[in-house]
Amino acid sequence: MLILIFFFIGFIPSYSICSQFYSYGYRNSFKTVPVDLANINIILSAPHAGSDMPNDIPDRTIGGCQRNDSKVCTFNYNDSCSNGTRCKVTTVQDFASFDPFTEQIAEELYKTYNISPFVVIAKWNRKKIDFNRD
Repeated sequence: MLILIFFFIGFIPSYSICSQFYSYGYRNSFKTVPVDLANINIILSAPHAGSDMPNDIPDRTIGGCQRNDSKVCTFNYNDSCSNGTRCKVTTVQDFASFDPFTEQIAEELYKTYNISPFVVIAKWNRKKIDFNRD
């Protein structure tokens, strides 16, 4: 069923309704619909589809930490991981089609129901930052 829904939503036409609403975040690392334009408590995000590779930003090399008493990795800022093992850093880009897919969903929600969700789309590659981990 999920595959079927993805298939049909993939053919939603893009009318560039929302493209005029986007603003760009810190050093152009992400684009977002500003808070004052969203009118519903829904967040659409594409955190791993970015392709920009700024040279002045180092690649990520330190992953999360799997604690000795846990089976999951946690990602905490400046974690020394003294009581666990470092997890591998995931630097693989997810499907690049998530940017337009996320935008198309937002546009269709706007056209059909006159609602504007919050939208956050990563522009930097996952080698530079993992927006939902780091």
